[in-house]
Amino acid sequence: MAVQLNGNGQMFEPSIPNTPQHHHGCCRKETWFEEMRGWIMVVAVLIASVTYASGLNPPGGFWQDDSDGHDAGVSILHDKYNTRFTTFFYANASAFMTSLVIIILLMNKKFYNNNIKVLILNISLVVGLMSLMIAYAAGSTRRFSTSLYVIALAVGVMVFVLYSANVMHALFGRHHNDYSRREIEAQSSNQN
Repeated sequence: MAVQLNGNGQMFEPSIPNTPQHHHGCCRKETWFEEMRGWIMVVAVLIASVTYASGLNPPGGFWQDDSDGHDAGVSILHDKYNTRFTTFFYANASAFMTSLVIIILLMNKKFYNNNIKVLILNISLVVGLMSLMIAYAAGSTRRFSTSLYVIALAVGVMVFVLYSANVMHALFGRHHNDYSRREIEAQSSNQN
């Protein structure tokens, strides 16, 4: 904040008056949280929908009859590639449960009033997305090496997105905060 001179020539830092205009930064933060809450809810519902559908109808489908030593209604992936099926099953179940937890937490507005809780929410979202990617890799490829390539590509994309988000926040978030600070200083100097 800028240092000003009072009527006697002494320096002082003006305090920010307690008016609704000066809580503008607070309102912006609440608006940002509310907007992010909506987007996270959309992603969580999308993850829940995809994982629910793939849990009911796993990749490869089900055996339709009891011929050739197979039981009707058993997953083909389970019988042919048991390790891939197990990986798919646990990753898909993790993504589904994580998305349900996120949805339940987001329904309580008091949950995300703390930065630690928002961090927990973001970590849950990353865990859900990573589980979804692992389930996709396990269910969509036949060879283990291809699954590793898909997982490596997904992790690379996730790292790039997280890095880009941090860079964008550092570039634009700082500028946004400086602008808010300048607005407050200008309003407080106009009142004096």
